Amino acid sequence: MSGILDVTGHVFREARRRKVFRTAGLYIVGAWLALQVASLMFPGFGIPEAAIRALIWAAVLGLPVAVVFGWLFEIGPGGIRRTAPLGAGETVEPRALGRSDYLILAAFAAIAVVLIYRAAQDIRETPEVGTAADAIDAAREGGARLPNSIAVLPFANVSNDPDNEYFCDGIAEEILDRLARAAGLNVIGRTSSFAFKGSNYGIERISALLGVHYVLQGSVRKAGDQLRVSAQLVDAGGVQVWSESFDRQLKNVFEIQSEIASAVASTVASQVVPDTGGHEPNLDAYEHYPPDAHCCTRATRSVRARSCSGRSRSTRSSRRPMPSSRSPRCWRKPRRPWVGRACRSTALSS
Repeated sequence: MSGILDVTGHVFREARRRKVFRTAGLYIVGAWLALQVASLMFPGFGIPEAAIRALIWAAVLGLPVAVVFGWLFEIGPGGIRRTAPLGAGETVEPRALGRSDYLILAAFAAIAVVLIYRAAQDIRETPEVGTAADAIDAAREGGARLPNSIAVLPFANVSNDPDNEYFCDGIAEEILDRLARAAGLNVIGRTSSFAFKGSNYGIERISALLGVHYVLQGSVRKAGDQLRVSAQLVDAGGVQVWSESFDRQLKNVFEIQSEIASAVASTVASQVVPDTGGHEPNLDAYEHYPPDAHCCTRATRSVRARSCSGRSRSTRSSRRPMPSSRSPRCWRKPRRPWVGRACRSTALSS
């Protein structure tokens, strides 16, 4: 045990003599300053903060190289000198570099170049700020937006009361819940849409990132006990499609949120989902359609069928002609009043 302690003490004293701790300290301070400068400069050049991880790894891998360099060499007024081993009871001055020393320095320089090259390559391969978003935009522009889709953004608090933020988030979430119940409507989830709270992105960018055709946004203003909630429906191009304001007395918060959310959701759902209801009747065609035209067509077909049947039976040419009482009465007023109504119903359905 004492032998290990003696070796450790000798290594520690030799490291102090060779100024290894000073070299390591200077390296750590220099690496820290470089990282601080990178964190300030990278956003200005569009390089994400994730690229700083590459510099951190390069600094960590370079620390052992700096320690070994401090053990073998010394930088002084005369330049880089080789640190001589300590003799028995004597002080040894640094000596000039030899051929082997230059080879060691070349190896250190090669290692430093490799570390710097790898860090630079990692920084270059890291996508710039906005590149991923631009790729999503391009994919959305190719028709990847969801049909009948909408995203509800958090409502903005434009009053001086910070507690009003809870009401803003609550009414936006209530509207989102009501819209999710509408049939045929694709509503983006809360986590995705609420991520843009306080964002400076425009509606075009937000709708492209979320892949929706419409975005619902709004604001809440408060003055005493008076509340004014404004909601706006904006399409993917940034054009406002619908807007409405609601003035309420601040009494029951949940009742106000539910009331406004129901009104907004019912209107917005009808704006986003196209109307696929029943057939609209043509009133002009109804007015000009003869009330007995359907009966006339059926009676005319019956007469033609009987006429053809009579001509095919040449052997019975002596049969008496059809009495007038059996002639079609389509141009007369029908005896049964529901016949005319049935004909008019047929006109409406066509």
